[in-house]
Order: sequence, then C-alpha cells, then structure tokens
Amino acid sequence: MAAFKTQIEDLIGSVGDDTALTSWLNDGGKELINIMPSHLLALCASQSTFTSTIAGSEAETLNTAKILNVFRNDGDIDQPCRQIDATIKGRVADPYEMQYATVTDPVYYIENNKINALPDGGSCKYSEVQYPVFDTSGATSTSVDIDDTGDTTVPSFPDEAEYLLVLYAAIKGLQRKMADKTSDLPSDVSFPVISVAPSAPSFDAGSISVSSSAPTYTKPVFSVPTLATVGSLTMPVPPSVPSISSQSVTITGTAPSYLGPSFTTINTYIDTNEDIELGQAKLQEINSQIQDGLNKFNDDNVEYQAKLQKDIQDAQLSDAHEARKLQKYQAEVSQYQAESSSNLQEWINEEWNQKFQKYQQDYGSKLQQYNTDLQNELNKFNKEQTVFQNELQEKIQEATNQQTKDSAEYSAKIQKYANQTQAYSSEVNTKVQDFNTKLQKHTKDYEWLMGQHKQLMDDYNRGVQILTGGGQPQRG
Repeated sequence: MAAFKTQIEDLIGSVGDDTALTSWLNDGGKELINIMPSHLLALCASQSTFTSTIAGSEAETLNTAKILNVFRNDGDIDQPCRQIDATIKGRVADPYEMQYATVTDPVYYIENNKINALPDGGSCKYSEVQYPVFDTSGATSTSVDIDDTGDTTVPSFPDEAEYLLVLYAAIKGLQRKMADKTSDLPSDVSFPVISVAPSAPSFDAGSISVSSSAPTYTKPVFSVPTLATVGSLTMPVPPSVPSISSQSVTITGTAPSYLGPSFTTINTYIDTNEDIELGQAKLQEINSQIQDGLNKFNDDNVEYQAKLQKDIQDAQLSDAHEARKLQKYQAEVSQYQAESSSNLQEWINEEWNQKFQKYQQDYGSKLQQYNTDLQNELNKFNKEQTVFQNELQEKIQEATNQQTKDSAEYSAKIQKYANQTQAYSSEVNTKVQDFNTKLQKHTKDYEWLMGQHKQLMDDYNRGVQILTGGGQPQRG
C-alpha cells in the first residue's frame, strides 16, 4: 500500500505542504475517535500504570479525557474502580464515611488533568484512548511518517477507519486549493499590464505677469483744527429780594360805650302805679342822666379818636418804610441788569468772537490745503495708472501670442495622443481576450475542485455513518 501522502495526492493532486498534510491527518484522527462507538474505542486505547496516592497529592498526568476503565490491585486480583467526583475524595478516604473506599471497592477520580485511585498505596492500571500521531520524519516508534511507504497502517486505530483519515485530509487539501483559487489567480492567469500607456498631453494655459503693481490711490488726511478754549462768562451777583411785610392798623384804644338810664322805675310808676307825676319827675331825672352819659361818652370818644389817629399815622409811617425797601430793590435790579449786559457784551467781543473767528480762519486754511493735497494724490495716481495699463496691455498681448503658439502645439499633441490611445486600446483588447481565456480555464479548474470536494465529502460521510452505525448526522 502507498504512503499516506501518496494516497492523498492520488485523490486531489499535489498540495505542496507536508506540514499541512500532517496536521490534517492528526485532526482527522481526533475527529474520528471523538465520534467512534465504545466498541471501537477499545482498539484505540493503551494501558498505563501508576501507584495510587493519598488525596491531594495526585501525580499521574492524563493525555486525553477518554478513560475506558481503571483497576486497583487488592493483593490478589485487579479490582475495578468506580468513578467519583473529585469534590468528595476526602470523604471516600475517611473510614467513618458511608462512601469510604476499600481495597475490594476502590474508586478513582480525575482532577486538574490528573488521575488517582483510592485507597492509596495500591498498584493501578487504566486504559487511555490515544490519538494517532503523524509526522514527516518518523520521530517515534508510535508515530506514522506520512511519506514512508513502510508506514501504511496506524497503531492503535481500527483498520476499517484508516481510509477515512485519507479522505479527511484530502477534503482539507481540496479546501486549501479552492481557497487559493478564490483569493489569488495563478501566475499564468494575471491581469494584463499595459507597458505602453500613452501620457495625456499637458496644456499651458499661460499666465500674465506684470512687474509693476496696480497703483493704489491714497486719500490725504484732513486734520480738523481745534477751537481754542473759550473762557467762562462771569456775571454779577443778583440782588437779594427784600422781604416786604404787609401792614395793618393796630388800634390801641378802646371805643367808648354809651350807658343809658334805666326806665324800669318809670315803667312801674306809669304802667303799674299810674302815677304820672312821679313818672314825669323820674323822667327829668333820667334826662339829666342821659345828658351826663352823653357828655362822658363824648369825652371818651375824643380820647379814643386821638389814639386812633395816632395808630393810623404809625401804620402809614410803616408802609412808607416798606416802600423805600422796594424802591431800593428796584434800583439794585436795574444796576444788576446793566452790569450783566456789560459783562455779556465784553465776553462776546473778547472771548467768543475772537476765538471763533480764528477757528474759522484755521479751518478754511486747512481745507484749502486738503483740496490741494487731494488733487496732487489724484494726479500721482493717474500717472501710475497710465504706466500700469501700458504694461498690462503689453503683457496681455504677449500672453495672447503665447497662447496661440501653445494651442497649435497642443493640437499636435492631441493628435499624437489619439494615435497612442488607439494603439493602447488594441493592446488592451488583446490582453483582455487572453485574460478571459485563462480565466475560463481557472473557473473550470475551480468547478472541478468543487466536484471532487463534494465526492470526497459524500464518501467520507458514508464511511462515518458505517463507522458509527448510522447514528451520526452527515457532515456538511
């Protein structure tokens, strides 16, 4: 029988990567063992021995998690060990626990990739499923050299499943080839590279360069003269308004009162007693009393009139004093008005008129100078503008002449470019046709690989179903 590498390449052709072939064969062995039924796993196992230790000092390291059986020797025979969870290893080591392990009823557990049995101190055996190992040099006695015709079988592996290893690796090899064709075209199917692509002609649109700068009109600055400080106007102090009191006549005397006689007795004589004579006598007495009262009244009245005339004269004298105060105030107001008019006229003549007239003269002089400067700047600008326009027209004419020349040269370049473009198009069409021909071949090769991949997948899935007794789903 041929070597494994030869068997794979007979199905899919050369892969050119022995490292990848080795990896695919190792991966296939692991996948097949992981789906094998228990009766086939026994063909993939090998026996190992160790001495059991106390719980917590485990020393035997596992290679895989597939342990078929574990035995501990009781001194006479190998007793089968039952598996327990590592969390109760302390209990099974305690003789007072119901789960205590004995030499005739030993246990084993797996913790941190290590295996141990209890009771400790016993000689133990266990069957461990080993995955096949492929390499390219036959480094160990148990490994399989994929390129060695002497290594045509796999140790500790069912013979009926060996061909599935070849199919698995062949499928992976086809997937590699399909990926290569998808990501990169082969070297003989490269996109055409055009070596004689014409260069687009350049056209100088030309530019106008004027050595002198466009003139700038600078407006002269007009300095407004400053009006001299005008002194303040000093006015006289206005006179104080006098306090005028209204006068009234104060009568110091008491007006006299006429006290007439009493007619009560006469009324009694006449009305009551009807004594006319006594009434007349009493009436004469009363007349005398009336004359005396009148005389006294006249005397008091003369005194009262004298006092009244004196009070009236005093009041008239007081009014004359208030009138003199008012006349004095009127005189002071007239003097204040005269002084104010004089001060105002003096201020207008000496302060305002003189300084404002000087301000007007200065303003007119500076305005005349500003107009002169304005005209000078305008003349200067017009002169520079004339020089600039002359040079600008000259440069424009030069640029026009150069553009006419460049346009003729550009037309010639365009024609040359059109000829080169036509040749370029012909070359591109030729290379594109060649590319399409090679691409069609590349596509057919890829389609063939897809067909082969499907065929190998079908063969592999049928083999897996046979190997597992039809209990596993097909691989896609």
